[in-house]
Amino acid sequence: MLEKVDLQKTVDKETYRQVSEELGERLGLLQRRCKAEKIPVIIVFEGLGAAGKGVQINKLIHPLDPRGFKVFAIKQESKEERMYPFLWRFWTKTPEKGRIAIFDTSWYRRVSVDRFEE
Repeated sequence: MLEKVDLQKTVDKETYRQVSEELGERLGLLQRRCKAEKIPVIIVFEGLGAAGKGVQINKLIHPLDPRGFKVFAIKQESKEERMYPFLWRFWTKTPEKGRIAIFDTSWYRRVSVDRFEE
């Protein structure tokens, strides 16, 4: 999939600003529709530390109603969390109907590390 990405493509600042505003408005509308339809949403950001996940999350949440989402920064498992099944700490953060849960790092990290380190 990534081989199809055109890394030479550029966008001027004014076009970027205009498109970002339009998409932000659309995102806010979609958030309200999900709330009205009682659709829970999970958004996962994954990547290395200092890769820009926090910046992207901030850009994402800017147009959203802050009453409708929660951001979870997932760090090392606590002593209590290690007493439960691996996915327990994510299950407990599953959003209610019509709300959004945004994960800054997720279960993918452990799955990929376990896979490559066997």
